[in-house]
Amino acid sequence: MKILDLAVKDLKRATRNLFLLGMAVAAPLLICTLMYFPLRRQQVEAVPAPVNVGVVNEDVPPSGAAPDESLGGAVEAMLDGDEVRSWISVTRLASPEAAEAALEAKRIGVAVLIPAGFTADFLGSQPSEPVTILRDPTLIVGPEAVRDMVRSLLDGVISGRVAHETLSAYIPSARLSEVVARYVGWYAELQRGLAYGSQTSALVVAQPGAPGNGSVEPVGTMMSVMMVGQIAFFAIHTGAYFMISLLQEDEQGTLARLFTTPTSRTVILGGKFIAVTLTVLLQGLVLLAAGRLLFGVDWGQPLPVAIALASQVIVASGLGVLLISLVRTTAQAGVVLGGVLTALGMLGGLFTANLTMPAGFRALAQFIPQGRVIALWRAVISGAATGEVIGQALVTAALGAVLFAAGAVIFRRRYS
Repeated sequence: MKILDLAVKDLKRATRNLFLLGMAVAAPLLICTLMYFPLRRQQVEAVPAPVNVGVVNEDVPPSGAAPDESLGGAVEAMLDGDEVRSWISVTRLASPEAAEAALEAKRIGVAVLIPAGFTADFLGSQPSEPVTILRDPTLIVGPEAVRDMVRSLLDGVISGRVAHETLSAYIPSARLSEVVARYVGWYAELQRGLAYGSQTSALVVAQPGAPGNGSVEPVGTMMSVMMVGQIAFFAIHTGAYFMISLLQEDEQGTLARLFTTPTSRTVILGGKFIAVTLTVLLQGLVLLAAGRLLFGVDWGQPLPVAIALASQVIVASGLGVLLISLVRTTAQAGVVLGGVLTALGMLGGLFTANLTMPAGFRALAQFIPQGRVIALWRAVISGAATGEVIGQALVTAALGAVLFAAGAVIFRRRYS
């Protein structure tokens, strides 16, 4: 069929157009790559690196209590718990001077200094000397995590002091130390359960990808949100840039000679419309595959992805055909593509999350092709039901079909 022969001819020409290939594939992949590595670096830095913690525990337990029933022992036991041994290694040191020397020699990254008489001062009426944390200034995440752990435990010490002052009026002093020691042990276990428990925890601390932490890659999730904007933006640009070839042939006179052949104008224009549709489709498939293989993007179930891609192809082709049909020369086309498509992209939310836009702009985006496409893709990657995706896709495809038909009518009138 002549219409397919014409489409294949234009597709071959497109594969030799380095600018079009760069706009269709290289540019979106380059932008996504530039976004990917900072995100990956942030994720790596967010995971606590293994850190050696030196503990100087000069505290002594209350009379008759076990060594681990002192406040210093509770802090030491928390840092040496099974739950954190994957990234904390505890070294017992004899004195603050030894801890400072270990820090200077890089044998430890954090030093926790528990003063003598810490528990006794707590049980008494005088303020206790504070726990001191020294850190290697070149480390960030590990020392901050250790500090937060110690602070959380000592917050319980403050509430324990209040309990101590209250109970001292009702419990004999001989038993008060035992009650407080039991409270300290209970609070330490509570903190472990809140932070590291697997079933009843309020906050689970785990490395991404660890068992029980799901298989979703955080960077892949963020990249999917960013990449849908790039896919929508460059798909519509590709549809418009491809149709510039029609203006180029018109300016060079080859289109007029083609119209003198027995081939009808409808077949000639139809071949070009098919070519632009196939080009945008191939572009979408390449970018989806690249997003999955290079950036770990989980696009979701195949059927919703296919529906969204088909709707995107219709919208990109339709808007591209309409915009190029409204201009007469390639010089005018450059202004249209550079200005109109960028403005529509901004109004459609391609360069910012729709949720952060004012309500009026979010409503306007629903009537803009770029806004419809990005809303559809976000529904797909968020795991929306297939029925919801189909509903949005039908509206999006209908908008694209109207744009496509309007552009086709203008072209046919121009070259009739």
